[in-house]
Amino acid sequence: MISQDSRLWGFVSLRPEISGLHVDREDHILHLIPTKFGANLRYLEMNAELVTPNVLQDLAKKCPNLTHLLLDFAQASQLHDFTDLGAFPTKLKFLALYLSDVIFLDNFMKRIYR
Repeated sequence: MISQDSRLWGFVSLRPEISGLHVDREDHILHLIPTKFGANLRYLEMNAELVTPNVLQDLAKKCPNLTHLLLDFAQASQLHDFTDLGAFPTKLKFLALYLSDVIFLDNFMKRIYR
């Protein structure tokens, strides 16, 4: 019952090699966002398979106090762009991207440097 308390879900790593927690499907994280994370979530680490427009939009809407977001693309083969991150509240202060050598970042880098 203690683990169900959303106040304990302020710092969450969904990188199994770091925390042991593994969420591998979009529908699972879309269920966690409103039920566990909510307004208490301040720090989140996710693997590439969870970074989808739906997940980013839900995080932006339902986690207004999220200030630190780490996205791990080390296992991904391509990264398109991050236009969906534009919807995040202004409290997002830290965005870390863990990248492998094979990631294509052209669209994302163009957006940063504009």
